[in-house]
Amino acid sequence: MKPSQTPLPHLIHAEKQAAEIIYDARRRKTILIKKAKYDANKEVEQYGTEREEKLNKLTTHANEGLEVLERKLANTTKEKIAKIDEQVGQNSEKVINRLLKLLYDFKPEAHPNHQFLKEEKQDNLMHLVVAKRKSEAKLSI
Repeated sequence: MKPSQTPLPHLIHAEKQAAEIIYDARRRKTILIKKAKYDANKEVEQYGTEREEKLNKLTTHANEGLEVLERKLANTTKEKIAKIDEQVGQNSEKVINRLLKLLYDFKPEAHPNHQFLKEEKQDNLMHLVVAKRKSEAKLSI
């Protein structure tokens, strides 16, 4: 056989082509993985930005609602305070006169329980005197 007819150079050449094909496939795979990773990071960042914007909008909306409620509450409170001040102005003289009347038109009276306590003390004293006399009588016998 002639050396040009041997399959060895063909095999070596085919092996080199296969190695190049494998190298190109690995390189493309690496590039695709890097691109996919970059795209995923970009997508995550975009999603985070969107969520942050949505949160900011909701926070702003909630704060606006709170401000409205605070203003309403402040107005209601001012109205109630004004109403109370008006009532105080209208009734202050009546209250002062009533207090002065109660202070100066005082009629001293004994409390109803006072008599009961007085009678109870007298009964207790009587029992003590009787008990003392009985004990003295026993001692003298």
